[in-house]
Formats: sequence, C-alpha cells, structure tokens
Amino acid sequence: MGYAHYMKQQRDFTEDEWSGTVNDIRALQARLPKHSESAGGYYRDAPLAITGLDPDLPAEQIYDPKHETIAFNGCAPGDGGDEEDLSHESFSLNRLKDSQHSLEGFCKTARKPYDLMVCASLIVAEDRAPGALRIRSDGDPGEWAPAQAFAEQVLGRPLKIPGGVYPTPTPRTIRRGP
Repeated sequence: MGYAHYMKQQRDFTEDEWSGTVNDIRALQARLPKHSESAGGYYRDAPLAITGLDPDLPAEQIYDPKHETIAFNGCAPGDGGDEEDLSHESFSLNRLKDSQHSLEGFCKTARKPYDLMVCASLIVAEDRAPGALRIRSDGDPGEWAPAQAFAEQVLGRPLKIPGGVYPTPTPRTIRRGP
C-alpha cells in the first residue's frame, strides 16, 4: 500500500484551458520552495526539486509542447536532489484524453517532496478545466493544504482542493436508523 493520487481524464482540455493550466504550472515550477510540508511533512527536511521526463528536453523542462504533455518526477540522486532518492512514480497530465503519451491514471509519490507539485498541478488543472479530470487521493485535505496555499500564493487567486480528495463515508461512519 502506498500514498497515491488518482486522476481519470474525463474529456480533452480546451486550448484555452490547457494554455492556462500550462502557464500556471510553469509559474509554480519557477517558484518551488526549497522544502515541502505536503503529504504530512514526512520529508520536510529533504530538498524539493523536480525533473522532466523527456530525455530529448532539458531536465528542467516539464512541458512537452509536441505531445501536449506535462510530466515530471522528483529528483533521483545526482539530479538536483540530495543523496536520497526523492523520485518515485512519474506524474503526467495530457491535454488530450486519449493521448498515447498518458501514464497510468495515478501517481504514487510515497509522500516525497515532489508531492507538493503533483497536488498543486492537480488543483490548478481542476480550477482551469472543471470536469476534465476526476481526482481522488489517499491523502486528506490537511495533507493537500500546503499545495493549495503554495498555489494560491504563487498565482494570487483562491483555489479549491478537488472534491474527490475529501474522505468518502465508510460503512462504519454511515448512520443507520434513529
């Protein structure tokens, strides 16, 4: 069992939605903090750094305009992180629903520092393109709050944590009868 975020693309992003999402995510990347309290702060003292996935692009380039994809991971040793491997599973967001460049519909971050950027990216995508993604998470709103605050500070507007992040009732929490 890991710590993951799940996204199922429901439709294509319009060109305007995609352009806004890409610009917002680039702004977030440019202002990444040195550390992260995201996902419960398990790695609060480890450096926060991300790297793109396309070997044909510079490591800091997380947007691939040719494939209309945003993709990144945390940094492995020697990639801008520290001696600890701060990468886990790659995050990918595509403009087109049926893109052949899609990764799985989830991203296990193992609570590593780049979780902040994954959550902030999903918050922005939901804000720019409501209904384009169905987002769920193993995390709760408190674990997403640092990403929400970071995105709001950088982008200068209020943003919401996606509705699917909130815990769903389990049989134990559902009241039956009077």
